[in-house]
Amino acid sequence: MTANDEHPLPSSWEFWVIRTNYEYEIERIVSFSTIEEFWKNYLQLPDITKMKTGGFALFKKGIKPAWEDPVNQFGSKARILPQLNTEQFEYILRAMIGGTIDQKTAGTLNGLYVNATKKMTVELWFGSKVAGIDQQVLAQMIQMNSQDLVISPIRSK
Repeated sequence: MTANDEHPLPSSWEFWVIRTNYEYEIERIVSFSTIEEFWKNYLQLPDITKMKTGGFALFKKGIKPAWEDPVNQFGSKARILPQLNTEQFEYILRAMIGGTIDQKTAGTLNGLYVNATKKMTVELWFGSKVAGIDQQVLAQMIQMNSQDLVISPIRSK
């Protein structure tokens, strides 16, 4: 397959690994900008339904998956409450990288954060431009019930 055969994404993205052994550590592992690169890299990650510690993040290129990043500092997060199966999780990833969620949230989606340290949590992070996220619209986009989402500031005061 040549570069001309690949399918570009609306934004470039980066996968990050999160380690929580003795101290919290995040490390960028790969960047991608096509559908083909996404699947090649995603398939190398552990199955989220089997993760026991640590986690990973998928954020737009140039945004660090940490509340200290200026783009995240005053943003919101939508925590998905039920445990997701692989099919549900991949649906959300496709909606993210394909631009569906960005279109409905005025381009404010920054990324997705998965943490398996105590109990598996999956969060969508939105940038500082978000005054309020319509919980029902977001839930419909990711095929969840609105009561399955908890929207809150990224950084709790």
